[in-house]
Amino acid sequence: MDFDFRRIDGGDWIKRLTPAPNKIVDAVLSCEKNGNVYAVMRGGAEIGTVRENGGYLDCFCIAPDCYMHAQNALACAVDRLNLSGAKVLTADSKLLSLCLSLPHTAAVEKLCYMFCTECEREYLPMRHAALSDLPALSAMGFVSEHRLERLINEHGVYVLNGIGGIGGFGITEQGGADAAVISAFVDNRCRGVGIGSYIFYRLGSMCRDYGIEPIALCGANDTACKKALENAGFACFEKILLFNFS
Repeated sequence: MDFDFRRIDGGDWIKRLTPAPNKIVDAVLSCEKNGNVYAVMRGGAEIGTVRENGGYLDCFCIAPDCYMHAQNALACAVDRLNLSGAKVLTADSKLLSLCLSLPHTAAVEKLCYMFCTECEREYLPMRHAALSDLPALSAMGFVSEHRLERLINEHGVYVLNGIGGIGGFGITEQGGADAAVISAFVDNRCRGVGIGSYIFYRLGSMCRDYGIEPIALCGANDTACKKALENAGFACFEKILLFNFS
C-alpha cells in the first residue's frame, strides 16, 4: 500500500507526535520553529508525522502500532518530498536506524552538550533583554531581528553588559516539558575574556534552579563554542548527524 503526505499546520505539529524518544530529542525538535510539516497517510489513516527544513528531514515519527511500515514510509517520503538527506540526533535511535538503512553518506554537523558540573564563578549581573535592546542585539548579526523580538517577548533573552555597551547575550528556549535549549553570543569586541563561558554557566544554573535540563548545540567545527561550553561545565553527550542520501 502506498503512502501520501498531507501538509499540516506547522504551529501545532509537535502535539501530533507520538512521545519523543527522550528529553533531548523533544527539546531540540520543539525549539525549531521552521520547516514544512506533513502527516504521513496510509490507506486514508494518519500514521505519523514528518518535517523537512531546507530539503532535509529533521523529524520522522510513526505510531508504534504502524512501525512495521516505517522504513517504506521513509523511503517514500524521501522520493515524494524531494529530500536531499536528514539531520538526525544520535539520541533518536529509531530515526538514526532508519536513515542508516538508506544509501547515504554521513558526517557530524552539530554537537549536543548537557550541563554536568557547577563551579564557583565571579558573579556578573545579567538582565532580561528589553525591546529597546533589539537594535543592538540584532546588529551583532547572530540572530534575526524577528526571532529576537519573539524571544524577548517570551522573556527568553538575557543580556550581559560590557564596557561601552552589551558584551554578549544568551537565549533560553523551553523545549518539551522539562528541558531547554540554550545558546550564547558574544560581541566581537569582547571575545577572549570568558563572556561566552559565563553566559552558558549562568543559563545552565538558572535552568537547573527551575528543574529544567539545559541543553546546548554547537557546530562540530566551532572550537570557540566548544571551549566556552566545556569551561562552563558542559559535556558532549549526543551529536546531530547530517545524512546525504544518494
